[in-house]
Amino acid sequence: MGQRHSFLVRLLPVFCPRPWGRHSLEPFFVNPVEDGPPIGEVWLSSLDCRIEGLAGGTVEGLWGRMRAAGRGAAVAGLSRFPLLVKILFTADKLSVQVHPDDDFARRHEGEPWGKNEVWYVLEAEPGAWVRCGLIQGMARSGLDAFLKTPAAENALQLIPVQPGDVVYIPAGTLHSLGPGLALCEIQQYSDVTYRVYDYDRLGLDGRQRPLHLEKARAALKLETPGAGLCSPVSLEGCRDGRVLFSGSRFVVQHFSSATRLDLHSDSSHLDLIIMLAGAGALRAAGGEMEFKRGDTFLVSAEAEGIEVAPIEPSQWLRTFPVGQWQ
Repeated sequence: MGQRHSFLVRLLPVFCPRPWGRHSLEPFFVNPVEDGPPIGEVWLSSLDCRIEGLAGGTVEGLWGRMRAAGRGAAVAGLSRFPLLVKILFTADKLSVQVHPDDDFARRHEGEPWGKNEVWYVLEAEPGAWVRCGLIQGMARSGLDAFLKTPAAENALQLIPVQPGDVVYIPAGTLHSLGPGLALCEIQQYSDVTYRVYDYDRLGLDGRQRPLHLEKARAALKLETPGAGLCSPVSLEGCRDGRVLFSGSRFVVQHFSSATRLDLHSDSSHLDLIIMLAGAGALRAAGGEMEFKRGDTFLVSAEAEGIEVAPIEPSQWLRTFPVGQWQ
């Protein structure tokens, strides 16, 4: 990222078909294949997300070229881009599943880290829910009666959700998502998922999707402190901002403003900005890009400040890595 204009780049989304997904992604995106399979996930910062205006450029390639100062101190030495942001669209239940923690992922999957994730609910039909964590009193010896059966979801705590809710899913937490949701998922960059029940559902290839019972049993934890609904707090020094989640690997903030807003930025981390509503301009390091709902931007740690200038009431998320990644 030696050129100054590359301190601010727009990432182009990758659309991922899923059997539980939707055909309409409005109002966030236009489905690129009108008569294609349902889209369940739109990846906003995947390694193969293209960089607008950079022929053949992807997040993976950009990461390989970024200087340590552009990455920020928290993740300067990592071989892989650290954060994966998605928007999920559910027309059906997801599988009952669990993600490994860092240690398990390294030992069993050859991955650099596991998957802690946060959900920010964008849309929720009446009665929408998520399931997160085992019901109180569930013992490991009793889990086998639930796993791989329709009763699997009954082993999980039911959490009704509505737009604006924030749910934390620590690695090792058994969980699922219900239908009628659109949510933004922010996570450590890992795609390792162990399914324990999938409603005998067929994948898009017409075959039954596999389960991963043995690894799931080994990876899941009976207790995962902090799992479930989060309580956002005001962002110090910014009346238009809230901290939705602050963890050991990343932070998620939410902003809502109809007027120009300066976001404090320093050299310790890069930023991902995900526009949820509105339109306007995003400025950093002398560069400027117009934004609309659904846009995602990567801002270098060298940008020395981020300015959001809406032309109409706008909302956006900001996430960045923290802590000591390995």
